This record gives sequence, structure tokens and C-alpha cells, in this order.
Amino acid sequence: MTALLAGFGGGARGFIFTDIVSANRGGYNVATEATAAGWDGTSKLIANITINSSIVIQGSSGGAAISVPSTLPAGSTVDFLNNGEARGNGGDGGNGGNAPGGNGTDGTDGSTALKCDFATTFNNTLGVLNGGSGGDGGNQGDDEDGGDGGDGGYPNGSGGAGGDPISEEFSEGSEGASGTPASTPGVAGNSPPGSTGGAAGNAVEGDSNITWNGFGTRNGPIT
Repeated sequence: MTALLAGFGGGARGFIFTDIVSANRGGYNVATEATAAGWDGTSKLIANITINSSIVIQGSSGGAAISVPSTLPAGSTVDFLNNGEARGNGGDGGNGGNAPGGNGTDGTDGSTALKCDFATTFNNTLGVLNGGSGGDGGNQGDDEDGGDGGDGGYPNGSGGAGGDPISEEFSEGSEGASGTPASTPGVAGNSPPGSTGGAAGNAVEGDSNITWNGFGTRNGPIT
């Protein structure tokens, strides 16, 4: 990472922030990273960020993997070159319903891979933007046994707990499987009778703020 305050002709051009993401990490917020490099939060920000090949940026629950906030000062510029992968967080599976006949709980939503609330140039030619998938809804309990928990969504959603049986002589529902990076990205969770799967996380949120220099792979809604 490099950063400097540049000036010419007696006027400050802005704070130049250059970052190369070369290790897997959690969510990346442009303002947070620039501040850590010495940006004062009020000078124009001139940001150039490269995500290296095979690098994964993983969003947290409810948060985007990559965020460009609306609070950047007017006149700032943000340029990304993504050769890696940004993943939204997976939704959790709903819990199974209790016997007799109880409904399962709903799965939770996946989160966004790329969220841009400020004008951004983004080159995704060799990159991947995968929205997190929603968790499956929990299954109904039957007359005697508890319902199975719903599976978690791509890439890391937790499976839901199984429901309780009507009595000890019958079976508790099975716990849902956890989501993995091999699961399908950017899709809604399944909705069994009595519950609803979580919504797909967006591949891109704030598309109208982005100038694309190559779309690459984008899985999930683009809004």
C-alpha cells in the first residue's frame, strides 16, 4: 500500500491512495482503508486499488465484500482492477419446525459482493463478483418427527437446527448443511412449505454509479 498528498500549481490535487490486495481478507471499505493509510477524510481521494489473482475478499453478515461509500469528498476518483474474487456472505438456513406439524423458520438473506454509492471505475475483466446465496427455509415437522433445518447459502451460511419431535421416542430433525464455496453463488434459498428461503445477495449494488471496463463474472442480481 502506498499513499501520498500530492500538489501542483500551489493547489492540493488530493490524497493519492494506491493499494494492492495480495492476501485473502474480510470486507474492503475504500474510506476505511484510505484512512488507515493517512487520509484525513476531507481531502479529495484519488484511489487506485488492485486485487491480485486468486485473492478472495469475503463480506460479513449484512455487509458487502467491497464498499465504496457515498461520503467520499466531491472530486474524488476511485479505480478498481479486480483479478480476484469478491464474495458476499451466505444466508443462514432456517430452523426445522417442531412436531406435530410446526412450520420451520425462514432462511436469511445473502449479502452483496460489490456496493458502490460513489462514482467508481471498475475493471472486472478477469475478476469474479459473487453475491452470497440465501439460506433455505426450515422444513415443517410432521406428526411425530421434527423438521430438518435448512441448508446455509454460498459460501459460508450456517445450516439451521432440526426441529423437536413430539416425544423422545421419535426423531429430531437433521441440522442443515453449511454453505461452501462449491455451492451455487447468487441465488435465493429454497422455500419449503411453511417457510421462505432467504433472498440472493447482489453481485453488484449501485450499478448506476459504476463505469465498467470489463464485466468478467458476476453471479447474483445487479441493481
